[in-house]
Amino acid sequence: MTVDGGRDAEGVPDYVLSRPGTAAGVTLGLAVSAGGLAAPVFGAVAAARGTPAVFMLLGLLPVPAVALSLLLPESTAAPRSL
Repeated sequence: MTVDGGRDAEGVPDYVLSRPGTAAGVTLGLAVSAGGLAAPVFGAVAAARGTPAVFMLLGLLPVPAVALSLLLPESTAAPRSL
């Protein structure tokens, strides 16, 4: 069921359901872009503090991701079948 704005009732854009390749490409592109933007930052940290500091930062990187994921709303929709 589609509501206004090209989204279904749960707020998922239509292209995610009808074009999973596009959704995967956008996700992968964003991940590669984020890594490319973060690389100079980690390089500067490595130059200033050494590689152990970079590995410490990379090890702590999932902590804010998990914290942000806890803020996501609970899904109340039934699982979709493909």
